[in-house]
Formats: sequence, structure tokens, C-alpha cells
Amino acid sequence: MLDVGLVAHALLEAGWRRLFFDEPDRQQGLWLALLVACHDVGKISPGFQNKRSDLEIVQQQKRLGFQFSQNDDDDHGRVTLATLPKLLTEQTQSRLSIAHANQLARAVGGHHGVFHVDFNQARAGQGQWTDARRRLVETLRQAFGLDWSSFPFCAPPRPEFLIKLAGLTCLADWIGSQEDRFPYCGDADLDLDDYVTDRQQRVHAALAELHLTDAPLTAGESALEQLFTYLPGFTPNACQTVAWEVARRFDEPCLVVIEYPMGGGKTEAALGITDCWLHKRRLRGWYYALPTQATGNAMFERLLEFIRHHPARKGDVELHLLHGNADINESYEKLRQVSATAVYDADEHGGVRASGWFTARKRGLLASLGVGTIDQALLGVLQTRHMFVRLFGLAGKVVILDEVHAYDTYTSETLFRLVNWLGALGSSVIVLSATLPTDKRRALLKAYAPTLDESALPAAPYPGVMAVGRSNKVCSESIPIAETDRRAVQLELLEVASDARWEQLAALLTAKLIDGGCAACLVNTVSDAQELFVYLKQRLGCAMEAEWILVHARFPLEQRLAIEARIKALFGKDGRRPHRAVVVATQVMEQSLDVDFDLMFTVLAPVDLVLQRAGRLHRHQRRRPTGLDTATLYCLLPPHLESRPDFGESEFIL
Repeated sequence: MLDVGLVAHALLEAGWRRLFFDEPDRQQGLWLALLVACHDVGKISPGFQNKRSDLEIVQQQKRLGFQFSQNDDDDHGRVTLATLPKLLTEQTQSRLSIAHANQLARAVGGHHGVFHVDFNQARAGQGQWTDARRRLVETLRQAFGLDWSSFPFCAPPRPEFLIKLAGLTCLADWIGSQEDRFPYCGDADLDLDDYVTDRQQRVHAALAELHLTDAPLTAGESALEQLFTYLPGFTPNACQTVAWEVARRFDEPCLVVIEYPMGGGKTEAALGITDCWLHKRRLRGWYYALPTQATGNAMFERLLEFIRHHPARKGDVELHLLHGNADINESYEKLRQVSATAVYDADEHGGVRASGWFTARKRGLLASLGVGTIDQALLGVLQTRHMFVRLFGLAGKVVILDEVHAYDTYTSETLFRLVNWLGALGSSVIVLSATLPTDKRRALLKAYAPTLDESALPAAPYPGVMAVGRSNKVCSESIPIAETDRRAVQLELLEVASDARWEQLAALLTAKLIDGGCAACLVNTVSDAQELFVYLKQRLGCAMEAEWILVHARFPLEQRLAIEARIKALFGKDGRRPHRAVVVATQVMEQSLDVDFDLMFTVLAPVDLVLQRAGRLHRHQRRRPTGLDTATLYCLLPPHLESRPDFGESEFIL
């Protein structure tokens, strides 16, 4: 318990205290560490001790008169909640009410992932057990050099304070319970002061190794131009400049919404804002959340490059990829191997690492920097075990939410709840979208600043930036689009019966790719993608030499990753484009992938998704094959749109 308390205190001293207190106060940090240390007071109970009834220590307890029974509660978290409140109220002479003490005890007692509520019937042991728990808490108080008369947490604790206290307890417990770092010491005669001195040295070594005491990328503020010198010919565009200027007007946590067309540099705008805030407000790091694993993998590569070239990086930086299949991502695996061996080429890896400690479930968001899927953050507002650890991992960070328009109604409601918690936890949020509906923008702003008067919101320009602070400060700026930034897309609507649509598409491909070119054909279901791919290859494969690629979400994972890597290598910004290629894909090609095609076909889909698909068409400046110099999107429509058309399987998606 003392080890865990010392870990908590070292974290607070290293800067995590800003998550809890506006003004630095060492005494408050010590009291918080003492509360964390009390998390296992429930282990002094007959039920827990008797879990190993074969041990000599249990027999010794019985000889000393400690009472055991068959009905003793063996859940030490429940026992902590049942016994710690009374101990705290006694020591504070009732300045701390039993109701508020219950809340504090529930936060630290829930360190195994669940906030207990049914504790009134917990059989925790009386008499000598109560005396032993009281003596333990008093010993901890002495170790931290505190006086009960100065206990600072007598006022009703706020929900966000309790969530952060629970998260801090878990983090400190997971570190302080590592036997290799903090070996068990059974010497009853060990001097307490000597023990504390030894443990403090071990604590600082552990936190330094995990980079939990470092503020990443904050050695000095970097100008927007300096952040992306590794990108050839980079010059901040209007989107990035306006977003940067708006963000710098806020000295408090805020939410910024950037709406700008696809491929317009929203990612660089978000990273520029994040870098500014990390330096200006000494934030703990960032998490970049995306809708799919494919987009998460692609963004991981971009952010890895960003950090390696960052002009203000000091020392090693933790970067983690967070989604259900991150373990088999090749780039992430290399970082993990680097951290495991501690022998690497500094030039190759650029001081970026992924310590294995953070790769355990639920720990990834505690690292300074992360990128992954949105569900990793959304689990923090669902009733899941250790949900408070995820929220604590996001507290005091910048959370970037990309492609927000892509989420359905259920996910959107959960997202609004997440944004509300992020605001309460002092995190700043950046929302990126090219096609964000007005009602969703307003819901996000209101979720972040619940007391905001929506009638005071200005009309949001498109493209533009809108921001709101926790104090309800609002800022809105339009983004001018120069003529050179305009990308016109010609839309061709083709009304074709479902049994003839693939034939029509094949004929158009044959005509349009006669002089070469790279075409993408996007459909809404995996079965349609498979059917179309087989049809096109059988119909055109012999007559038209081309690269043929099928991509959808049901491939075995390793095969899908290989396909995604191939698509990126061929159609990315610097890809080795083949003379002629046809890619048949589902929605996995729809957003956040920096790929570029000369020609595109799509079946009917919701209009915002059609726009996202069009964002992969003529995305980059390059010379196009003959006849394909105009960006053209062919949309295959079912007939009889004036009545009720037959959408086939897409009906369940549309």
C-alpha cells in the first residue's frame, strides 16, 4: 500500500497534479497519495486473509485472537468501501461526512475495475480487525508526514474528481504491484524511513523508464512551418493558418471544429493546434481517434513520421497504436521490439518507442501519445470494467476526433457523452470533418460546454473553424479557399437496372482506361464487391492488362493488412502508380486514406459518404492519363427513383 501511495505521489509531483488542482499545493498532493495508499485497507479482513488458509500467517492470526467465520467477505474492494469511510470520518473528527467519505472510498476501492455499491452487508471483521486497519491508516499518515487537522477533501467531491482519483489509484496500483520493481520485504524490523527512501528511488526509476514523468514534444513552441519541414514544399494553407489562429485565442480547455474539403490538410491543422497547446498549456499528450482499424493504421504511419521529425522533441517518446489488432501491425511491432531490447538505431526509430507495459489491455491510453480507433475512447463512457482508467488516460490531453460524420446514431450519442466527459476532465478536443451536419456540430459544442446558450452561436461558415471553451467563449472564422485549392468533380448519374449495372460499369472501364489510368469502384456490401470483382476480372481480365485489387473487411486480417499496404504503395501520394489498375472496394476505402485515383465509380450511398468517396478522386496534383484529366465520379442509380426503387442489399445500409 505504501509503494502504491509513493507511486501516486511521484506522478502528482511530476505534473499529473494539474489534473486535480488549479494551483500547485504539495500538501494536497500528499493527501491524495495517502487516499490512494488506502486502496487495499480491505485486505486486513478475515475473508481476504483466509484466501490462503494454508499459510502460517493465518494460523498466527488465529492464535492471536483474530476471529474468522464462514461468511466473511473475501472481496477486499468491497471491504475497503465498507470500512475506510468510518476510519476517515473518525480521524477527521467528522469534518468529513460519512456520505462524502463513502464517495472517496468507492473511488479508491474500485481499483479492480468496478465501483461497489452493495457494501452494507460486507462482513469485514470487527474488534482486532478494526484496530489493525486503524493502525495501518495511521502508519501511512505518518509515512507521508501529514496531520489530520489539515485534511483538504471535506467538501462534496465532484464526479470528475472521483473518476480521476479512481484512475490514479489504478495506475499507481499497476505500477506499484510489479514484484520485479518493488520486491517484497518481509523484515518486520525494517525502519520505515529507510523503506520510504529505498522505495522512492525505485518509483522514480520505474516512472522514468515508462516516460510517465515527461511532457512530450514541449521543449519549445514550434512555428507551423517548422513542424512539417519533412514534407516537401510544405507551406501552411488557409485551413491550417485559420485553425492555428483560432486555437491560439484560447487559454482554457476548448473544442475546435474544423470543416474543410477532403484532402485539404485538416490532419496537419490538427497537429499544429495540438503542438501549440502542448507547449502553451503543458498538456500530457494526445490521442488521435479514427473510425476504423485501416484508417488508424494509416494515421499511425503519418504520426510516427511527424514525431520523428518534430523540432521540439526531447528524448524518447511513447507512441502507441490502439485497436483490436494492433499487435500484428508491422510498424508498431518494430517499436515494441525496440523498447523490449533497448538496442536500436536512433536514426531509424527517431527516439520513438512503445514500452510493453502499455500494451496490456486498458493501459494504452495512459501513454503520452496514441492513435487508434474511436472505440478505445468510447469504452470510457460505457459500463465496462476500468472505464475510469480510460477516462483518466484521456484527461488533460488533446483528443482529435477524425471523420466524425461517419458514426451512426448510437455511436454518435455515445460520442456526445464522451465529449461531455472530456470537457469536465480538462481535455481539449479537435473535431475534423468535411461533411459534418449542422445538428451534429451543435450537439458536439453543447456536449463540451453544457451551459452554452445555443442561440448565441453564430452561423457556421463552410469551410470554417468554430471553437467553444469551457467558459462558453465562442470563436468562429471562415476559411478562404483560393482558386488553386478548388477541385471540381464532375458527377455523372447513370440510371441502370440492377441486373445490368456491372455490364454498364465494365463498358465504361473499357472505354475510359484505353490509354491507362487507375480506377476505383466502390460498393456498399461485401457480397457486391466480391460479385463485381469476379465479373470484371472475367470480362476484362484477358482483354485489358491491369492491376486487379479487391478490398473489403472480411479478408483474414493479415491478408487484409497486406492488401491495404499494397494499395498505399500503389496509390498513395508518392506511390508507384501502375499504368492501369482497377480497385473494387467497400466503405473501407471511403475516408482518411490518403490514396488517389484517376476515375471513380460508386453505387448510390448517403450523400456525405458519396462526398467522402469523391475525396479519393484527383486528390493530389499529378499528370493524368489521356481523357482522365477531369475528375469524374460516375454514380450508378437504380431506376424508378421517382417511386420506390429497388436498392437490393444496400437498402439495409442506406
